[in-house]
Amino acid sequence: MSNEGTRLGTVLWERRDRIGLEDCRLDAVAAGFRLSGVALYRGRGGPTRAVYRIEADGDWHTREVDLRIEDHTGTLSFCLTADGQGHWMLDGKPLPAADGCLDVDLAFTPSTNTLAIRRLGLDVGGSAEAQVLWVPVPSLKARVVTQTYERVDRSTYRYRTRYGSYAITTDAEGLVLDYPGGGWHGVSHKGRKHRAAR
Repeated sequence: MSNEGTRLGTVLWERRDRIGLEDCRLDAVAAGFRLSGVALYRGRGGPTRAVYRIEADGDWHTREVDLRIEDHTGTLSFCLTADGQGHWMLDGKPLPAADGCLDVDLAFTPSTNTLAIRRLGLDVGGSAEAQVLWVPVPSLKARVVTQTYERVDRSTYRYRTRYGSYAITTDAEGLVLDYPGGGWHGVSHKGRKHRAAR
């Protein structure tokens, strides 16, 4: 896909529970949207660098995920592709266990909650479930999980999983700014603050 695009928002996150920073970018591109970032944090393998790029279509269906994780043990990488209808490929091979998922959630970053938030397009007071392909690190053994989003106000969503319930704050583009459940807090942000309630 083309690298040309219009920058919609940037955010610098800092972890509250352990050492970690992430620089994330959200862009509008010809085919839809691109979410990309670089995270530096203390992982199980010591100092860890995670680089990702996610392409979504105009309806916010995830279509491609490139991920690379580096630590002192070496480098892990994979590529996920999807047809936007719930069918996935992992490194070019079918991934039937992910059938039905339209979103991906990378465990080390709050940014990927943006994908489901934008795809669902909830009104204030609305809620919906999403079947999400969740990717833990460092194993990268993706599995399907259920996530529930409830839009509390213009910029706040109540996010629920089997592991707990958290309030997520977003900017006007749905880019996550604060995610206490994952220990991340936005310390610098450039973009529109709020999207008008519909």
